[in-house]
Amino acid sequence: MREGDEVVAEVTTIEENGIYLVYDGVPGVVNVTHLTWNQRGGHKPEDFAKVGDLLRVRVYGCTPERFYASLKELRPEDNPWQDPNVFAVGSIHNGEVYSIARFGAFVELDNGAVGLVRDDDKERKLGERLALRVVSFDPDLKKVELEVA
Repeated sequence: MREGDEVVAEVTTIEENGIYLVYDGVPGVVNVTHLTWNQRGGHKPEDFAKVGDLLRVRVYGCTPERFYASLKELRPEDNPWQDPNVFAVGSIHNGEVYSIARFGAFVELDNGAVGLVRDDDKERKLGERLALRVVSFDPDLKKVELEVA
């Protein structure tokens, strides 16, 4: 087994931190952070598999004793943070408010990324759909600040 291989592994255990599997006698893990690109949170490993399931995974690291993988469907080309031009300052995106804090609202954009709309003295509602303009973007920290367009 090598980095980049796609394998079908059997789920042996599901825990809060990830899905544990075995492939050809070698144990492996899909950490909860490698289940989806969506940073919104609220995803639980049991939402993606159950013990005994066969999962197609992509190996991103391995030793003779263990391998580390992400779900096959979690393709690098689907990473919403991959292309910094997507979040060019001034670009317009649509999204849905999923969390409200005293300093603003967190919005899941249609491409799966999460951004923050700073408090604009407008009361937001969970589930509210908004057209948003990018104010700033930090690709290293995967942070995008937005304002209502």
